[in-house]
Amino acid sequence: MTFIKKYKIYIILLIGIFSIILINYEDFFQSDNISANEYSEVLITSEYSESEQEHIIVDIKGEVNVPGFYEVPSYLRVGDIIKVAGGLTENADIEEINLTSKIYDEMIIIIPSLVQNHEDNTSDALIKVIVQIKGEVLNPGVYEIYYNSRISDLIQLAGGLTESADISEINLASKVYDEMVIQIPTIEEETNIMPNQDLIKILVEIKGEVLNPGVYELYENSRIYDLINKAGGLTIEADINNINLVEILEDSQVIIVPKINDSSSVENKRIIVEIKGEVNNPGIYYMDEGLRIYHLISRAGGVTESACLESIDQAQILEDGMTIIIPSESTADEEVERKILVEIYGEVIHPGTYYILESYTLIDLIYEAGGVTTNCDLSKVDFEITLCLGATIYIPSYDDEVIENTESDLININTANLETLMTLPGIGQILAQRIIDYRAEYGSYLTIEDIMNVSGIKESIYEQIKESITV
Repeated sequence: MTFIKKYKIYIILLIGIFSIILINYEDFFQSDNISANEYSEVLITSEYSESEQEHIIVDIKGEVNVPGFYEVPSYLRVGDIIKVAGGLTENADIEEINLTSKIYDEMIIIIPSLVQNHEDNTSDALIKVIVQIKGEVLNPGVYEIYYNSRISDLIQLAGGLTESADISEINLASKVYDEMVIQIPTIEEETNIMPNQDLIKILVEIKGEVLNPGVYELYENSRIYDLINKAGGLTIEADINNINLVEILEDSQVIIVPKINDSSSVENKRIIVEIKGEVNNPGIYYMDEGLRIYHLISRAGGVTESACLESIDQAQILEDGMTIIIPSESTADEEVERKILVEIYGEVIHPGTYYILESYTLIDLIYEAGGVTTNCDLSKVDFEITLCLGATIYIPSYDDEVIENTESDLININTANLETLMTLPGIGQILAQRIIDYRAEYGSYLTIEDIMNVSGIKESIYEQIKESITV
């Protein structure tokens, strides 16, 4: 008793310390487990295993509540890091961010702002710049593209990548600027040799406006246009303007092909065109009025390796109901017959512009237009007329008066074909083709003097031919 009384204070103090240690046992001895439990509450994957203890440093910026550097387990995904950083702000824009992407050491994640994106889109939407792309793209060259477009948009405009393209060190999300030159390098032979590469497969899902949405198994390094082809192609209402068709797919990735926003047709009139042949995604597409054939080729995923574009005027403006056929090199070698654009109106069932073979007769063109109406007067139709590029054909009715042609010896520069134009003094094959190309791009000549707008035809040549031509 004497001992207990003597050391009573010390005994109480020891009991108190022991009690505190028991209560906070996990804080003293299991701090690592607490860290793991905290992360487990924000995991969006189930890949964690107790053996994985590697930690990495990630920097997250922009529209998160607590931006900064974080030391986290290497098995986390981008969506996990956002939660670790306190979640997204109200202005966060994650439309183009893949939340399932794996993270890596020293990774920088930037969450953009909706407000900033809106300001950029409204102020720079109409500004265009000139850029050049070289190397491993299907159609290298100089292109006009909207300011704030990305390198991925430029690659699509150039027809997509070749099989030998190496984009491992190219940031496809970088913005382009005026007079920029992009070089797409070739894969080096030693990096191209990967044992068992062909045996590696991934699973991806595609939803939205494709004919057969679902989950598909593809080879590693396949691209989005490969997935679209495997899903049966696009529907008529698919909108792939904001989809990078050459993007390489990753395992477990989900691709959503959106539907065309009907409200957009209020501002820009849309037309329906068809593209066939050597493109990656042939089919029917809605396009904005005023766009050209090269826009349609880009929309269809670019041309294939066997495509031949020599006979295609990519600068030609698209017309509603037009069908574009991209020939292959093999068929081009067999001298595929040239196609021309002609317009027919008047007493036909379906008046409009048609893309037809150059050998077509007027009867063939009338058949393409659905035939004549019951009010058509066939006795007034000249079926011997030769169809040429840019020609405009009128099918008369019974009420129309026949106007005799008093200038039968004159050559109409709006309807004459190549051979006829070459009969003019001073006009060879090159100038004759320029006359045809000019009217196809800018429309019919209003006066005979307008022919001097054609490159190479000056006043001296005009003086030789002015008495022989008409409009």
